[in-house]
Amino acid sequence: MMRVLSPVPSLKAELSILVSHHERWDGTGDPHQLAGKEIPKGGRMIGVADARDFLHSPVHGHDPYPTSYVKNYLNMRWGLCTTTKSSRHF
Repeated sequence: MMRVLSPVPSLKAELSILVSHHERWDGTGDPHQLAGKEIPKGGRMIGVADARDFLHSPVHGHDPYPTSYVKNYLNMRWGLCTTTKSSRHF
């Protein structure tokens, strides 16, 4: 993603958000194993929204999960993927 987007000057500020949305609060994410507040706030927020969207969408051969399951899943994973404040709104 960085090779494609880094030459676009108007996306420079957004690039760190896009690249970091698969990082995890405990440092086990991708691509740079950033942890905690090293992960840009926008990346944390997009990561939670991406997880919610994936679970609520009929993709990769599964039916959408019920809202109650999605909320429970995000609540259980607060410490792994983000701060409590980022995922509380979903």
